[in-house]
Amino acid sequence: MSIPVTLRSDCNAVRLRQLARWSKDVPQTRRLLTLAVTYGVARAPKRRDRRG
Repeated sequence: MSIPVTLRSDCNAVRLRQLARWSKDVPQTRRLLTLAVTYGVARAPKRRDRRG
């Protein structure tokens, strides 16, 4: 089983996307965008299942 990693509170998905946009290094850009998705999912409110 994997160990959960805590996300930093001083960073957010928007800031990570900005950094990725300015980055000239392709592998770094890929990592930043992956983290942005992770932050976006982790911080998003839980949605209810609306099926009857």
